Amino acid sequence: MLLKYIKTKEEFQVIKDEMDQKVVDFMKSYDTFTRLTSPKNWRTSGHHFSELRKLKDEIKEFEPLKLKDLDNEHVRDSIMTDEEKEIYKNSKKFNI
Repeated sequence: MLLKYIKTKEEFQVIKDEMDQKVVDFMKSYDTFTRLTSPKNWRTSGHHFSELRKLKDEIKEFEPLKLKDLDNEHVRDSIMTDEEKEIYKNSKKFNI
């Protein structure tokens, strides 16, 4: 169950690379779209491109979730289903 959330560095790198490519593909598509827009929209679309470039750069710095991160209740509440939280709680109770 936890393996669904915890990835090796190699696995996470593949996921990051895929996400990076999705951003690149979207940027290309958005560029094509913005070439069809009125000049009054160019400032806004330029801002969007700047934010997308930031996103692309920041993705490179993202780190995988670690097992110890799941000790934080807020993290568990944010990513796990109620059933998964119960399994996690029981595994800790019985030190599994």
